[in-house]
Amino acid sequence: MSDPFTAALGIFEMFNIVGGIFGSGKASSEQKKAYRESKEAQIRAYQYNVGATEKEIEQVKYLGQETRADIRREGGATKRAQSAAMGASGAVIGTGSPLMTMTETAESIERDLLRMRRLEQMEVEKREAEIGFMESEIDILQKSLEGTPAQGTKFPTSRGETTIYGDTEEKKKKPYKVKTSRGETTVY
Repeated sequence: MSDPFTAALGIFEMFNIVGGIFGSGKASSEQKKAYRESKEAQIRAYQYNVGATEKEIEQVKYLGQETRADIRREGGATKRAQSAAMGASGAVIGTGSPLMTMTETAESIERDLLRMRRLEQMEVEKREAEIGFMESEIDILQKSLEGTPAQGTKFPTSRGETTIYGDTEEKKKKPYKVKTSRGETTVY
């Protein structure tokens, strides 16, 4: 038989094991709650950023329109000044060098307008791509809260990172391809 100290130690260890088991359940529940709150906070942050980026797009379009209007206004003033200078010098505006000068000025103005329009389009497309990325992240986060991995969900593995592509229900029925950091793998 064991002495009372050893018996008490055994009972103490038993309570620690039982407490650890029940404590783990509580921690797991708290961890799940923290996980959910974290994902929901990420979703709210992405949604806020989508709204902010949409406002940036409106601002880029507005500034592009204003800049193009400024280019037209300044270009018109330049053409009028050229016409006045040529008229004062007695040059015939409809032919020769004066006509070429005015044509080059008009072409320059159009080039500036087209360049500005293209810069505006590039900025809008860049921000629309950012919105698309954020919306896909929102979708992935929402699916992770539902317990269904979304297409494009990344999972860490011992060999790198695995990304889920396609419908997960189909994957259960037949082999499917998974892209990993080391290439593509067929999963059965």
